[in-house]
Amino acid sequence: MQGQIQHIHRHLAAKLLEAADELFPSFEAEPVHRFRVAYKKMRAFLRMVQQVGQNRDARMNADKKTFYRAMGSLRDTQLQQVLVIHSFISTIYQAEGYLQCLNQTAMELVMPLKKKEVMAVFEPADRKLTEIIDENIDRDGFFRYLRDNWHISGTLVAKTNITDEELHQVRKILKDSCYNLSIFSAWLPEQSETFADTDELNKLATWLGTYQDLSVSLNMLRKFLAGEVADRERNALAHLEEELTRRRVNERQQLLQMLTGYFSVSTE
Repeated sequence: MQGQIQHIHRHLAAKLLEAADELFPSFEAEPVHRFRVAYKKMRAFLRMVQQVGQNRDARMNADKKTFYRAMGSLRDTQLQQVLVIHSFISTIYQAEGYLQCLNQTAMELVMPLKKKEVMAVFEPADRKLTEIIDENIDRDGFFRYLRDNWHISGTLVAKTNITDEELHQVRKILKDSCYNLSIFSAWLPEQSETFADTDELNKLATWLGTYQDLSVSLNMLRKFLAGEVADRERNALAHLEEELTRRRVNERQQLLQMLTGYFSVSTE
């Protein structure tokens, strides 16, 4: 991998800048999703560089993190809008107040954003960061990073009472591993046979992501119901809350079975 790290970083930075540009002017759901994926790929790469190369400067700066969190909130709001519309497709009036609240939240997240300011966040800082990334990332170090991540994930999954926060940590670790496997197998095709098949890891990470989205959705709904809501709308949304709660319990049970089975088989 010697000599490739800065080149890979420049490529990921260009993709992230392109994804940021595509957000404007509409901030529609798909461009927001693509931006978040591009950001997470870069973040996964930098975490690997930080861990393997022991380079603490290889990280996203505060402005990037702030914008990413805003896009995360926007993404959560957009997913919630879709959920409510699909849940009340023929009786949308029953959730009219909640939809208005979600629409207002989305507008408040997007309205202050200026393209020139956002693009400035993602361009010069990346060029500066490229210059300080170490070139001491080798294949042995990369596989050591993967094994360490695997050990952390397996240890968490083996816990008797794993928390949702720990499940989210497992998801981030698995997703980071998948992103980095994809990055390096693409840039170093002659070594692709040495990399693990990521299909099962992606499947687990996706399932964990679905569970996380469901948890966020339920928390958002409960926060709205904690305020002043008309009786008719409260009753309608209470049924949705019950359904989401049932789904969340079932998803968690199935998810834990899949994770436990996967890590137990993989470590035999």
